[in-house]
Amino acid sequence: MMITNKSEFGGGIVMNFEKYINLVTWFFENDNREENYQNRVMIPFLETLCTGFDVVDTSMLTKEWDERGIERHKFAGLYTPDLLIASNWKLHKTEKVDYKSLIEIKTPTAQDRKHAESEVKEYLDKVSFVVLTDCVTWEFYMKENEQIYYSFYSLEQEHKTTHIEKNKRYRKKLKLRSTVYNYPAQVCKREGTASIVWSDKYWEKIKKIIASRSIDKEKVIVWQ
Repeated sequence: MMITNKSEFGGGIVMNFEKYINLVTWFFENDNREENYQNRVMIPFLETLCTGFDVVDTSMLTKEWDERGIERHKFAGLYTPDLLIASNWKLHKTEKVDYKSLIEIKTPTAQDRKHAESEVKEYLDKVSFVVLTDCVTWEFYMKENEQIYYSFYSLEQEHKTTHIEKNKRYRKKLKLRSTVYNYPAQVCKREGTASIVWSDKYWEKIKKIIASRSIDKEKVIVWQ
């Protein structure tokens, strides 16, 4: 488990847009594992935005830790979030911890949307602000007075690609000539294998939301 606190370790180098997209692109093309995005991209990125708070890797604090004298129920349950933003963090508590937000990280090629939504629902019973991201698209959920507000911002340009199935028999069987993929997409819904076409249009907006843990109350989520 990794714990980082800027007040203790002096913070990190600010991750600008170019550095961020270079990191994400490299892992996307060379080593597309969730832990890479979590530890090599997200933790350093969040360190520079969540000034004065602890960025805690909780991904390994699974259900087995329920019996080890920690307050796991305060931030996890059936599911375990990848990262926690908190103040006064200590694994074995000696003072009150203030749990600020939970972050669930997926790879850009993940397809487990229903599972991700189930995770977000549970996390909103623990904290009032939850982030779901694949490092390309960012989804923010804020709970206030039992209402859940939602916002969606992507660092990918709007574009589309056309995929033509090479197997002619397969294409004939499905009566398909080609498949069109539209980008950007929600987390765990990015289909196809197209390269990421980056855009910094919402870069500053995303950073502002992460730092403030607040979104506009324009769109309300009603879970099915």
